[in-house]
Amino acid sequence: MSTLAYETLGDVLRAAGREPDAVRAYEQALQLHERKGHVLAAERLRKTIGAPPRLPLRPIRG
Repeated sequence: MSTLAYETLGDVLRAAGREPDAVRAYEQALQLHERKGHVLAAERLRKTIGAPPRLPLRPIRG
């Protein structure tokens, strides 16, 4: 499944009151974002699930 699919599933499960299942779906999306190196998306998801930020964040060099 894609990160978007896991995030959407998390949103639907949270809206249905199934918080533990929603967190699991968000965690799957988080793992995929981290594997792909999507730092900002991963940090946004950490805030969504209430997980502590991953420190230190490395600056993006271009």
